[in-house]
Amino acid sequence: MIDLIRETFLDIEIKRGDTNTSVTHLVQRFEKIYGANRFIVLLENLGKGSLYTGYIYSWGYTDLNKQKLFSYLLKRCYPLASDTQEVFNALLAKSKLTEERLVQAAIYAPQWQKLISNYLDWKGLDEGIWWMHAHTKTSSYSDVNSELESEVAKYSAIDLQDFKNGAVDKEWFVSAYKKLGKAKWEILYDAAKFVTDGNGHRRARLYSDTLTGNLKIREVTAKVKDKRDQDYLRVYGLVPLSKANAEKDVLQRYEYLQQFKKESKEFGSMKQTSEALALSVAMENLARNAGYVDPMRLTWAMETKQVQQILSKDTAIQFDDITISLVINKDGKADLETTKADKVLKAIP
Repeated sequence: MIDLIRETFLDIEIKRGDTNTSVTHLVQRFEKIYGANRFIVLLENLGKGSLYTGYIYSWGYTDLNKQKLFSYLLKRCYPLASDTQEVFNALLAKSKLTEERLVQAAIYAPQWQKLISNYLDWKGLDEGIWWMHAHTKTSSYSDVNSELESEVAKYSAIDLQDFKNGAVDKEWFVSAYKKLGKAKWEILYDAAKFVTDGNGHRRARLYSDTLTGNLKIREVTAKVKDKRDQDYLRVYGLVPLSKANAEKDVLQRYEYLQQFKKESKEFGSMKQTSEALALSVAMENLARNAGYVDPMRLTWAMETKQVQQILSKDTAIQFDDITISLVINKDGKADLETTKADKVLKAIP
């Protein structure tokens, strides 16, 4: 009886125009609907209208408009056991749905992602879809479920909370981008706007432009220095390293991040807290880009290079017959040493 009611009401609602039907207030309370035929018809009847971005409150006294209701139903439409790849392909072959719309549907309703991906036969689409899901969440994880966690874990060892904070998996991106190519990646990126929250879509573009080399280090540095833009700070370490001298490039970026940290103390506690989080992510991204396991190992390596630079320079100053030298003992502690005629003095005269 429940199945009969659900299917009857859907038959009425799915043919609607802009005006609500007599069953709209009931259909919007369905928690799940089923079938590839329903899924495809919903997409077709949505027409040129866009999918709804944001959380949809289906319970209440206000009936949902067509865009919200169809988007709500698409998210809650699941394949039947009988919806094999062959059945799904045959239904799509009869439809007029574009590749762009199918990609939008795949990222919007991930339960259909595998069927759509197999139908389109785009290499790297699965990787790309889950990369977008992982890298476009900023304000909350209200839509995180076990499926998202397990799918992301297939491609990355980075925690979902770290992605939310702004961490970027470079290797995952490179793998998906190379397989998809620029044109198909743009289609996927455009589709991701329907599942992002807050500043997520802008971040994804920033990550993509950075990793592909479209965003240069000078531009990123200027945004960080002039605007203290925290999203640009996060990608500061992701910009491709100098091919001529990668080690020097890493050291310069590390030193600038430490300088940024010192400057942060000039601001209020709330700004210091937000900048500290962005700085932590920037260090993690720089470490991964430079091939270090974590920021701590990056710090050790960079501090070692700084000491080596100091020791490689002329560390003695001559005044008449007095020599003042910078010395570093075996424990790494620095001090000044004053000598006269090769004799160490207790103090500077």
